[in-house]
Amino acid sequence: MYQEYMKVVPIPTERVFVIPFTLWVGLAATMKELYGHPLHCLTNVQMKKFDQMRLGADNEDVQLDTIIDTSKAEATIWII
Repeated sequence: MYQEYMKVVPIPTERVFVIPFTLWVGLAATMKELYGHPLHCLTNVQMKKFDQMRLGADNEDVQLDTIIDTSKAEATIWII
């Protein structure tokens, strides 16, 4: 039932704000709050994996919005 519900929820077509973010999990949570749109539970799992992949990297402390364009990061989350 959850899967069917997520298929009918429309993806927002307009960006509300440019969201600064350090973690993928934080960006996903902010998007959920700003757009009032639920994210699939597997999307949240993938965001945690993305953040775990950064652990130990040379740029671990660098804000992600300086590495990846915010609009591309948001699009990635909506696609997932």
